[in-house]
Amino acid sequence: MKISTARRCITPTGPYFPCYLCGHAIRVDKAVGVKDDLWCNVYHLNVEGKEMLWISLDICVYAKDNTDELKAFFAEEYNIDQDMIIISVVHTHAGPESDYESVLNGNGAVKGYPEFLKRMIKEAVADAMASEMLEAEVYMRKASIEGYYGNRNSLDGIADKSICLIEFYHDDILIAAVISMACHPTVLGPDNLYVSGDLAGYLCRGIQREFGVYPFFMQGAAGDTSNRLYRKGNDYDELRRVGDGILEQFFRIKDHEKLKIDKPVVRDYSFKATFSTPLDVKMKRVEEIEAKIANARTFDEKKVYTSSLAVAKRSLAIEKTDFDLECTLIKMGDIFILAIPAELFARFGLMIKEKMKVRCPVIWGYANYSVAYLVDEEEYGRSFESACSDVPKGTTEKIVDEIINVIEEIKEM
Repeated sequence: MKISTARRCITPTGPYFPCYLCGHAIRVDKAVGVKDDLWCNVYHLNVEGKEMLWISLDICVYAKDNTDELKAFFAEEYNIDQDMIIISVVHTHAGPESDYESVLNGNGAVKGYPEFLKRMIKEAVADAMASEMLEAEVYMRKASIEGYYGNRNSLDGIADKSICLIEFYHDDILIAAVISMACHPTVLGPDNLYVSGDLAGYLCRGIQREFGVYPFFMQGAAGDTSNRLYRKGNDYDELRRVGDGILEQFFRIKDHEKLKIDKPVVRDYSFKATFSTPLDVKMKRVEEIEAKIANARTFDEKKVYTSSLAVAKRSLAIEKTDFDLECTLIKMGDIFILAIPAELFARFGLMIKEKMKVRCPVIWGYANYSVAYLVDEEEYGRSFESACSDVPKGTTEKIVDEIINVIEEIKEM
């Protein structure tokens, strides 16, 4: 296989600062500074003639309208199949609002930043496409992390604590890497008013210091996973403690194994439905969330339900919810990727990875956009992730069953 890479800084500075930060409805003030830079990271791959373009953004969310527009542009500009173009986010809650309309009813992006962001994405892609593609051999190292993150609703809940680093070597020199993990990168709390890549950015910088390359970040099935129940704070000291602790465990892994890479087998999966929740049910839902906020035992509980309340109130004006999930499955030898535009609960991510039956299974969440949480049926009413959802119980189970059927078809090819 061949690979070329590029990245551009997307930190909001100059006319785009101060900005509003995306991710917490309870936070209403503008940012006061920049703690670390944010990046648009681009990987251009060619595997036995099949070209792929991967783009990662150090922001919280990116709307489907934006990714659809950019994917269509890149497909025409560079003659790459649109299915092979994936634009994702790391989901930092310390990044700028990326659209003029906020997903949490906030103030949205400052004037000009959405246009600046698209320009930087296009320039980074142009850089990667213009760069020489180098032949690469692919390796993988894995670690299981303990004591720093897990299921955020229960200490004994299911969580995927594995971190995988996919390494690309040219003439025995590491030239690129992909980090795959499943954990909300949200150590910093809503009182943070500094732009930051949070945990995702911290880990990427640590890997760059250790291995010499800034990795591409693929967020996994982290819908119910974070370090919430493991925190000793929510400031930069805590970010350093958590980030350094994770890196220390990961760097203990000295051995890596070579992966076999074959021509990609690619399949799409989509699930489209229209859900209609009666207005009286929505009103009752708002009242229940307001009661949870009023009776919150911790600030974290108040924080997450405040965000749920913002979404629930916004839903009052929406008669019907169009649910549009468009996934891409890519198998290329020992690597099997599910790119899914959602925050998938960990139980399902582990199920899917087990069914892939390869040495390097990857769930790539927040891919192209996000339909928000895909919640375990048993968790409805027990955690904030389902509190504002118009998606009926059992929908996630149906989706996962159908994805597994596609996986089985691919494996037989």
